[in-house]
Order: sequence, then structure tokens, then C-alpha cells
Amino acid sequence: MWSNLLKEPALDIGLNIEKENDLINLAQYYSNAKLRSSIDELIKENFAKMNIPTKNHILLAQLPITTFWTTNYDKLIEKGLESQNKNPFVKTTDQHLRITNGSFDAIVYKLHGDVDKPEEAVITRNDYEEFGYYNRKLFRQVL
Repeated sequence: MWSNLLKEPALDIGLNIEKENDLINLAQYYSNAKLRSSIDELIKENFAKMNIPTKNHILLAQLPITTFWTTNYDKLIEKGLESQNKNPFVKTTDQHLRITNGSFDAIVYKLHGDVDKPEEAVITRNDYEEFGYYNRKLFRQVL
């Protein structure tokens, strides 16, 4: 998925995605060359259209699981849960971790962010280096 996401950006900055094995740094190079908002737009364009859960997402939702952890930006776990009439509570920030709301059937922890807030996504080298120090400190402690 990452190589598909970053194929055009790689070409845009003169790199061949087939020869790049460090996609985190590639995302960083692109962000440096074009601005972070360019990466954010890519995330929105590629993940917002992923709205039909796969068979595996539905199977996961049918299990007696109430806690899901993912690094994916898409909403496929949430959509799978909803297809089984389950109400997911998505947590992407430290503020969300502090909320205890009993009106949900499952919690989905999205460690690297969500398509709805791509500016908070963990995708570049800087994002990974700052993860847990400036953002998502409680996520890091939980892990």
C-alpha cells in the first residue's frame, strides 16, 4: 500500500519507487520538497475512498473482541464493526485516551492517525521520531 501511495510523489521528486526501500524517508523527502500538506492530500485521496470493509474486516468484527489496535489510516475496521451493528469508539489522540464513554461496543486505537485528520498522521521520518515525545505520549506509555 505504501509503495502505491508514494509512487507518484517519488517520481515527482526524481526518485524511482522500485529502487527505494526506505519509504518513511521517501515520505520525508517529499514532505520537505513539497510541504507536509502534499502528504496530507495523498492520505485523503487514497484512504477516503476505502470505505467497503473486506471479508477479513467483517470476520474480525464478528469476533468477541472489544479492542482493536491499528496503524492504518483507513476506516475499514470501523466499517466492519458497523456492518455488524457495533458502535466503534475511535481513539487517535491522547485526549481520546482520557475519555471513558460507555456507549460503544468496541474501541479502535489508531496509533498512526486517521484519514479524517491526515495532518496528524504518522508517515514521515520526523513523525516517527516525534511519536510519543510531542504527540501521542499516552499511546507510547500504553505500548
